[in-house]
Amino acid sequence: MRETGEDANSPHPSPLPKGEGTGFTPYTVRDPARERITIPRNGMQPWSAYIIESPDILSVEAINLVPKAPYKLRVFDIVVVNVIGTLPDDPTGTFSVEPGGVIQLGSVYGSVKVGGMSTDEVQEAITKRLNEKLGDKVTVTVTLTRMGDMQQIAGDHTVSPDGRITLGAYGQVRVSGLTIPECKKAIETHLSQFLDNPQVAVDMFSYNSKQYYIVLKVNEFGDRVMMFNCTGNDTVMQAIANMHGLNVNPAQLIQFTLKHVRPRENGEPMVTSLDWEKVLFSPSGFGDNLQLFPGDRLVLEMKE
Repeated sequence: MRETGEDANSPHPSPLPKGEGTGFTPYTVRDPARERITIPRNGMQPWSAYIIESPDILSVEAINLVPKAPYKLRVFDIVVVNVIGTLPDDPTGTFSVEPGGVIQLGSVYGSVKVGGMSTDEVQEAITKRLNEKLGDKVTVTVTLTRMGDMQQIAGDHTVSPDGRITLGAYGQVRVSGLTIPECKKAIETHLSQFLDNPQVAVDMFSYNSKQYYIVLKVNEFGDRVMMFNCTGNDTVMQAIANMHGLNVNPAQLIQFTLKHVRPRENGEPMVTSLDWEKVLFSPSGFGDNLQLFPGDRLVLEMKE
């Protein structure tokens, strides 16, 4: 491994997390010129577009989920029934389709089986029931206001090891290797098989697939490794603050050499020696308090 020099004017390598590949690093260098770039020390740099992988957790919000006609009612769907021409205690209101596919219209009118029916068929069934009870003609309108399946779409979804998320009765969608906008499009395209012009909003609920590592090399105890999720603004200082599980406190760091290792898919890892004092008293441009990216290693080795 070779050690890199300092180049404060170099652009950031902008590592791009890998989707479906199995390379040594969790990101792909799409521009070969970036292979020659040294570790920047000129402050926090934004990541390239985040690539979704297992076990990230996605938050999906339903914006427009309208079933294609003719939609057949299912358990937990919610409908609004409006009735004109009944006596007091008419069954106008909001009703949920209960297990068994029925809605309860109250003690006077009883239950009506609606599972597997369209809203037009439900209107006919309720009209028939009310006419039987009242002996008069009534006008009934039924409107679907919420699909019970919506809760299977909206909510938090963990990306499974095969790179898919599950949308309940609507099946699975592969999202691994996609950006957030690409994931949104993939979900909407999949749902369009069942819904009319579906629209969803997608965001990251938990970033779980990108990590950096702290390696502690202490002769009498052997090597120890800890893994931490990358959040996008991690630095060497923050990594040190996470070291409580390694039984090393910051006062002992003067006894260690400190190195930053950035693996590369094409070539040897870039190794940068750091000075703890320069990390501790880094200027606003960060200096030795480097920003950490997915796959980075921070190696602490006991001095002889």
